[in-house]
Amino acid sequence: MHILLEGNIRIYKSKPSGGEVQLMTSSAVTSIAELACFEKIPYPANCVTLTQSRIMRVPFETFEKEFLNNPVISFGIIKSLSLKLRSLSNLVERELTLTSEQKVAKYIVEHEDEIGNIKQITIASELNITPETLSRMLKKLHKHELIESTSPLIISDIEGLKEIYDLF
Repeated sequence: MHILLEGNIRIYKSKPSGGEVQLMTSSAVTSIAELACFEKIPYPANCVTLTQSRIMRVPFETFEKEFLNNPVISFGIIKSLSLKLRSLSNLVERELTLTSEQKVAKYIVEHEDEIGNIKQITIASELNITPETLSRMLKKLHKHELIESTSPLIISDIEGLKEIYDLF
């Protein structure tokens, strides 16, 4: 069992074509790969740290014996799994139902407060689109006067952006 004590991680799967599909990012404190531990299967994804991080490794037998009998810790694991399930559900919805334009508009709205500080390469990676596709979508949003600037990204019409993905 791995527990992220400090820092940030990115969980992803590799595509046969060589690309990556980002499953989620996570911040401390959280468990990593608990489902694989519970099921006693190899972890089906990859994990990299995004910042200086500290990860604690606990043998699963010890974790099971010492931690799972504690209701507070058990509830924390249930909560963690619930958040990961919601994140996976959002990923499936985004990948299967939204166009690139809708993905970008929704991302901008959901990250409104910090959008000007997020690098475009990070946005593209999180949305599982190419930087070129992101650039085209940002130019389109700029042309329709929904964003004032693409670098840094400045929102001019938050309601207009919401309409793009709410149409679905």
